[in-house]
Amino acid sequence: MEKVHGKRKIYIPLLFCILLLVGCSGGSDISSQNEGKSTNAGSSKVNRSGSEKNTDTAKTKVIDDSHPISGMREEKLGLSEYGLGYKVATDAQPEYLWTSVARAENGYYIWGKDFGYGRLMYFDTASQSYIPLCNKPNCAHNSKGCNAFFNSNGEEEIAYIRSYIQYYDGCVYVVGHDGEGYVYLYKVSPDGSTCEKYMTLYKADLSSTKAEGENVKEFSEPEVCIHRGYIYFLIGEESGLKLRRIKLGGEDVEIVFENAGSRPSLYRMQAYGDYLFFQSGNFIDDDYIDIEAGIFALNVNTAKVQLVKKDAVSAYAVSDGDLYYATVNGINRYSLKEQKDAAVVDTGARGDIAVHGKTIYFYRKDTYTLSQYDSEGKLLNEVMDVDFSPCRMGDEDYFFALGSGKIGILSVKGLSEGAAKWTPLGE
Repeated sequence: MEKVHGKRKIYIPLLFCILLLVGCSGGSDISSQNEGKSTNAGSSKVNRSGSEKNTDTAKTKVIDDSHPISGMREEKLGLSEYGLGYKVATDAQPEYLWTSVARAENGYYIWGKDFGYGRLMYFDTASQSYIPLCNKPNCAHNSKGCNAFFNSNGEEEIAYIRSYIQYYDGCVYVVGHDGEGYVYLYKVSPDGSTCEKYMTLYKADLSSTKAEGENVKEFSEPEVCIHRGYIYFLIGEESGLKLRRIKLGGEDVEIVFENAGSRPSLYRMQAYGDYLFFQSGNFIDDDYIDIEAGIFALNVNTAKVQLVKKDAVSAYAVSDGDLYYATVNGINRYSLKEQKDAAVVDTGARGDIAVHGKTIYFYRKDTYTLSQYDSEGKLLNEVMDVDFSPCRMGDEDYFFALGSGKIGILSVKGLSEGAAKWTPLGE
């Protein structure tokens, strides 16, 4: 049995004067053969009023205390039929979900840490410039009138979720909620000139009662992922945790997975090809520390869910047909096709992981160390810097650290050459 921290509150461009992208297209349909019909006859659909349209053949997966994760059978994913390949125009970038960073063609969109709530920034990889996402001439970028501030939208005040940002099919997407609790998906033009309220996701209950009887406003941030024509989201603080999706630009909500245990947990979505991976399980007691959980995969074409790896509760990544997952002592590699499991990296502690090709990266939070390993677990390079933590992992080019004080960037090329150091953005 492994330990994780308690209830999860989800966690988680060149200068713009020559931007040629003047419009953004919505997400494409998953496949032409599924147009005009539901992808799963056993799903529940919820309309805007919240009422459910349940089919007669409901097959929603339910986990409860009498069927623990450790007792469920692992299944092959059938990679010969369904792939894990990445499509630029339609796929989520798993490295950057719930990290405040989104990769675009020539740079990265980043929720900044300055000016209180922070501005939406852009890091251009060619010029190495870090600028506010605002195209207004002569703007000083230090007031609400600046497009980069995102603390208001039109006539209503919006609280934007700064743990989520996603670049998808030529547009930037962010999520925010209004004073009544309605949670919206916003579509932002690449140069920050427009911000459109694109979709209503759900209505959150902002009220809660403290022990003293005081009624206060709270908001549990959802975990969000746009992938292959759908937006997927998890809502915290539900009695039964559900994985929902809505066709991008649509209204009907489809419940594709539900955990109805007495102390359920549902978290850490990552999209790879035809699959949306996530973790789910049940906390053992009311302390919400010990947990039985596993990694599941939702086939985005059929909406069917299967258990992939039981007893895997921490960070994971998928690369080249293998599932890498963190354990209490290091990193294991699990072959999705052959269902073979092997310990690869012995770190002596739990941490965050990223895998690009066969190169494995491990971030140990207690020592502020980012380590690089080959496919056999041999240590290649590492860098330690207490001033840039926590590291939010990254892609094959850069890693990012988005701590409370500053934002840092680290070159993977520099790390591979043994000459890496964290560099602050904006200084």
